[in-house]
Amino acid sequence: MAFFQNNFWGEKNAGFDVLYHNMKHGQLATKELAEFVRESAAIEETYSKSMSKLAKMASNGSPLGTFAPMWDVFRVSSDKLALCHLELMRKMNDLIRDINKYGDEQVKIHRKAELKSKKAAESFALCIEKYNRVGGEFEQKMSESAQKFQEIEEAHLRQMKQLIKGYSHSIEDTHVQVGQVHEEFKQNVENIGIDNLIQKFAEQKGTGRERPGTGKERPALVGFEEYMTALAPEGGKKSRAKAFRIPGLGKRDKEPDSTDSVVTEAL
Repeated sequence: MAFFQNNFWGEKNAGFDVLYHNMKHGQLATKELAEFVRESAAIEETYSKSMSKLAKMASNGSPLGTFAPMWDVFRVSSDKLALCHLELMRKMNDLIRDINKYGDEQVKIHRKAELKSKKAAESFALCIEKYNRVGGEFEQKMSESAQKFQEIEEAHLRQMKQLIKGYSHSIEDTHVQVGQVHEEFKQNVENIGIDNLIQKFAEQKGTGRERPGTGKERPALVGFEEYMTALAPEGGKKSRAKAFRIPGLGKRDKEPDSTDSVVTEAL
């Protein structure tokens, strides 16, 4: 479609000036895109470092208690997210190099367009003087220039869209990876049941499976009456309770009282 050829006429060749400056604006757009992607890469780098910090916090989580194994799930998930965003940052840095390379090529192309434009402008100046005689030649030159500007602009926009497409695909790929990490995290949390946590704690922190009184050397048993006496208030005062004692460990146990005798007889 010959949009430029049909829409940039007018007095004093105003259309030519508009098309020329529009071409130059392409260089500015390229620089701005590179700056935008560079800022995005910096954000991803910061996010990656933050996730690494979270992973470190999770690895330093308390190893005590039944919840301890869950910290490992948090650590693995945070580490993977950090790697996802670090990889996105690298992709964006590669894209910045492509954008800068295109910008350099664009400058070279524009210089060739500028040389042709100067020649065309000189031709226009001569044609204007002869416009009454050679109006057709002027229109032809203007049409050719407008078409050339449009071709340059179309190529520029195609390249810019391709660069943006690469930017979008990089983000999309990372989002897919992030989604997989979150799904894996959710599944890991679901797979670790409460019974598993309780069992793991019991296996790691257990203090023994043999109950008192079941071994070869049985400790001295505590009679139920003595236990109740130990819990009874001393001197009729309800506010203070007598300390619980194991027979044979206290000074008063050297001389057994009547209660001990009863317990002994009961045994």
